[in-house]
Amino acid sequence: MARGWVITQNGYISVIGGANIDIAGRPYQKLIRADSNPGEVTLSAGGVGRNIAENLARLGAHVKLFTAVGRDMYGDKIIDEARRAGIDVSHIKQTDLAGTGFGDLSGGQRQRVLIARALTADADLLLLDEPFTGLDNQNEERLSLLIDQLAAEGRTVMIATHEVEQAAAWDLVLCLNESQIAFGEPDSVLTKPVLEATYGGHIVELPGQPELTVLPSHHHDHEGQH
Repeated sequence: MARGWVITQNGYISVIGGANIDIAGRPYQKLIRADSNPGEVTLSAGGVGRNIAENLARLGAHVKLFTAVGRDMYGDKIIDEARRAGIDVSHIKQTDLAGTGFGDLSGGQRQRVLIARALTADADLLLLDEPFTGLDNQNEERLSLLIDQLAAEGRTVMIATHEVEQAAAWDLVLCLNESQIAFGEPDSVLTKPVLEATYGGHIVELPGQPELTVLPSHHHDHEGQH
C-alpha cells in the first residue's frame, strides 16, 4: 500500500536549506592503506534542502530553492543540476562568502546570519534586538518588508530599537526607561513629553521644522530599554 499527496497546480513550494557537493573516491582494486591507489573520483550535487527540492520537482511540483553556494565550479554544478532537475534556481545566491566562518564576517553580515537563524525556527513570536544595526539601506528595506510579511501571516514580532522613526512605522510601541512610560499606537505614544521621559532629557525642536528633533546625546546609554 502506498500513500500519495495531491499537489495543487497553483502557487509554488519554497524549500530553504543546504546544498553542497558530495565527493566520493573509489579505487579500481582493493584499497591499500598508506599507498597510492588508482581509482576515480565522482562529484554529485547533494544537501538536504537541495535533495528535497529535487524530489518535489520530479513529482511535478513548482519548487523554488533558497540556498547559498560558492562562486566557483562547485556552485555552478549545483545550480546546473538543480536547473536540469526542474527546480526554480532564481533564488539560489552565489557568493564569495560560502564557507566563511561566522567570526570572519562583518557586523552587517553577522546580523543577517542571526536574523536568518531566528527565522528558520518558524516561531509564532520573534524577539529582535536592534535588528537593523549594521545593515545598509537595501537590506534595511528588505528586513522591513519581511517584518511586514511576518505580521501579515499572524506572527508577533517584538523589536527593541532606539530609532523613533522605525518605531513610528509599527502597530504598537512600548516606551521604557526603568519602567513603562507609555504603550499604544505610535500616534498617541510618540509625543514629545513621552519621548523626553523615555530618553531622559530635553528634546530640541528645530526652528521651522517641527517634524525634526534632536534627541539627548546620551540616549544610547539606555540600551535595550526603549
